This record gives sequence, C-alpha cells and structure tokens, in this order.
Amino acid sequence: MIVFLSSLLLAISYGIRQKVAFVNRIEQNRRLSSLAELAVSKVISYLKKQNPKKYIALTNDLINNPLDFKDIDFGKDYISLSYNFFDDASKEYFTFYGLIDEARKININKADFSVLMRLFLLVNLEPSKSEEIASSIIDWRDPDNLLYKANSAEDSYYRFLELPYEAKDGDFERLEELILLKGMSPDIFLKVKDYLTVYGDGKININTASKIVLLALGLTESLVDKIIFLRAGKDGISGTDDDCIFFDPNEIVSKLTNLAELNKKELEELDKFKDNFTVNSNFFSVKATATQKGSKIRLNVDTVIDYQGKIYLWNEN
Repeated sequence: MIVFLSSLLLAISYGIRQKVAFVNRIEQNRRLSSLAELAVSKVISYLKKQNPKKYIALTNDLINNPLDFKDIDFGKDYISLSYNFFDDASKEYFTFYGLIDEARKININKADFSVLMRLFLLVNLEPSKSEEIASSIIDWRDPDNLLYKANSAEDSYYRFLELPYEAKDGDFERLEELILLKGMSPDIFLKVKDYLTVYGDGKININTASKIVLLALGLTESLVDKIIFLRAGKDGISGTDDDCIFFDPNEIVSKLTNLAELNKKELEELDKFKDNFTVNSNFFSVKATATQKGSKIRLNVDTVIDYQGKIYLWNEN
C-alpha cells in the first residue's frame, strides 16, 4: 500500500510540474508577444516622426540602424529587429538591424509572365517548372478560367485534387498563397519568397533592389553589375557612407550615364526600363525577435507596416 501511494504521489507530482511548466511557458509567450507589439509600436512611432522620406537607400537609418533596433532592453527581456542581408557588391552576408524595404521586391500581383519566368530561372528551376509556376500565378490572379499556358492550372485542375479548391481569380493577399499553386513546393517557396511581395505599386526601388530582382526585370547582367557596384561606392560594400544614392527617379538615367560609363546598348536598355524604377517605398516588413534574458526562450514576429502606422500582417512563431 505504501509503495502504491508513493508511486501515485510521484505521478501526481510529475503531472502538476508539467502543468505548471506549460502555464509558465504560455505566460512567457504572452509577455514576449506583448513586448513584440511594443517594439513594433516603437517602430511605427519612429516612422511617423520621420515622415515619408524622399528616398530610401541601404544607408537609411530605417534599413540598418543597430543603435535603435538592436537588443532593445525591456528588463527581463530584449528585442532585436534584424535580418540577413546579402550584399551583391561584396558577395558577403551581413546582419542588418532595421526594416526591410518591400519596394526592393517584385510585386507578384503586378509582374508579367516574363518577369516571373526569369525569377524562377534565376533561382535555378528548370525551364519547364519555371513556366509552369509563372503561368499558374497568372491564372491564379486573372478573372477568367482560360489557361495562360498548356501546363498552367485553373479550376479544372484544382477541383480534382485530394483536397479540392478553386483558383482565386484575384490578387494575392499573402505570399503563402503560392503554396496552393500547381508546381509549387515548400522548397521552391523558400527560394523565391525574399524576392516577392504583395505590397506597393510594382515599381522597384533602384537603391535597394537585389541583383536577382534587377535581372528578373529583364536588365542585362552587365548593366545590373554596373548599378550594383555604383551603388556600393569606392569601398565596394553596400550600406556604407560612401554609397552612391539615387535621390530622384528622374536622375537615374543621367547619373548612371555620367558615373557608370554605359555603352549605347545599355543606355537604350535603361531608357526602356526607367519607368519600372522608383527611389522610395511606403511599405516595410519587420522581423522582430523577443528573447528572455538568460534563457533560450524566444518569440519571432513577422509584420508589414506602412508610414501611416497601419499593420498589414502579423505572424508569430
């Protein structure tokens, strides 16, 4: 009887400890979530104080500002707003502390088939797979039920899946909708998600766009390399004080002509694509990580905001 009661008490004690640990974890997550909301509120306040800038470049305090966005102290916890940035000029990865310019990405609701096709080819997909996904994007967002390409997909394809649904026939509201498309997979999504957005008017910020995005637009590699290295300045590293910045869309052609020594073909090419560029942005994504001091407990928050402080997306994990 004593042995039985002892075993029972141990089992009850273990169960209680598990429940207490579970409740503590919920409370910790709630606290970290509240702190993440506070940090994003700080960012929104920061944006409102600055007002919309005339230009956004990799040197802006919004884009990389460790002083304001790294290890923000909240007593028991701290929060960092950070992301991995690949510098096409130096071919190195850096940790940036700040906001991600959504105008450095391709708007999936505005891009035509050729831009989407090139993007998938640039992330090393086979031509047939690239065409399948690019055309399926067009069919997902267009209002008709006609196939854009023979290997694309409309309602007639999606209705016969194990878990059936229909093509949206409207704009993408979240990038994650891509997972629903014919030909798409989680691995492919991870390859392209950082180059795509659903926010903005579709114009690309020439000050912040990556090499892959510029190439996907249709610019030749020689012209893209000249843009990248001109932006980086003499030290060859993007986001430093000697960067060359485009302050106005109307100066893009003249500045590149004067400083990058473009040949006739590149000049014609730049003139053809000049209306695709901007030097500004109104939408920013934020990757916030709230961490409990002295432990490995952390909460990641992804959100998208604009200059007016409107929140368009909030994901916690």
